Amino acid sequence: MTTPSPTEPQADPLGHAVLAARLAAIPGHLREMVDSWPSRTPRPAAHESFVVTGIGSSEAHARFLAWELNRTGEPAEFVPLSAFDGTGAPIPGASGRTLVLFSQGLSRNVRLVLAARRHFGRVVLFTAASTAGLIQSGHAERAASLQELEGEGEGTEIVRFPLENEYEILIRVIGPACGFLAARVWLDSRVAAPSAPAAGSAELDSILKPTPSPLAAFLADQAPVLSSGFRLLVPPALAQCSQNLACKMVEGLFWSPPQILDVLSFAHGPFQQLAARPAPVVILRPSGDAVAADQSDRALAMCRTLNLPALTVSLRAPAGWQVLEAELRFNEALLPLVKQLGVNQRDWPGRGADAPLYLYP
Repeated sequence: MTTPSPTEPQADPLGHAVLAARLAAIPGHLREMVDSWPSRTPRPAAHESFVVTGIGSSEAHARFLAWELNRTGEPAEFVPLSAFDGTGAPIPGASGRTLVLFSQGLSRNVRLVLAARRHFGRVVLFTAASTAGLIQSGHAERAASLQELEGEGEGTEIVRFPLENEYEILIRVIGPACGFLAARVWLDSRVAAPSAPAAGSAELDSILKPTPSPLAAFLADQAPVLSSGFRLLVPPALAQCSQNLACKMVEGLFWSPPQILDVLSFAHGPFQQLAARPAPVVILRPSGDAVAADQSDRALAMCRTLNLPALTVSLRAPAGWQVLEAELRFNEALLPLVKQLGVNQRDWPGRGADAPLYLYP
């Protein structure tokens, strides 16, 4: 499935039509991924230990996969991409482990990681990039790296997800959503029986089922104070991998990021701070988990004692799918705010000035 730009820059100077088209395309991309995924992808015969890394929106995917791998009993460690020095030297504990790298566009930074791949037992690359696409966009060096990986045989597994060319505006929305689904279905394929159907169809239907969401109205109503940040209370799994929810505020609206808190940690300082300096609170409440739902309800009751503007957003997906559902709920709220505030997504602040680190090394 492709997602072409719907307008020329002259007709869409702020990039709002591009953003709208990409948001509208996400359900189709997700369904296509689930429907076309093979019932079983190649699995290693032996138990594995993983080092998982990524940067930008890919960091959230990497942290999500590491969390879920640990939950299945396969040890996984998230390592920041900057922990790799680019010299090819091994990082501590790399020998024999599986390296998992997330990079939607195979950004230049990932050379730091790939230089050290020979120290690992095998490599799994999650990406939207293709050699043809990289060459077409003028990234011949990245294309050569990808082609080299593709030629390394059984020691390298490449898992692809949309969208390859998600540029033109600053914020990405398709890749962040589809990267979570790619990780989810890849993980499920490792434990599925050979004859099992592709995982995720029922879960995805639940997530995509239309439902009235008060989040967009709440954020729009609180916009004058939300630009300085708010508190986002999440269940434990999402506390590990909700960075992309903050990115929607940072890259989508140029607001300060929300403080993302495991719901229990709310009582250990943040709540007391809000008693002195009130700010809005958004609580993600997992409907299918009685313990986590009770914790969310207690947090809401605390907010009410201070008369804080607070909203509970119900998540109906099962554990392991809630991060994707939260991604979609925040996407629903993003476009109205971008339009309301007249955010320029084409000519964003600082455009081109990030080269010293974005193009490092």
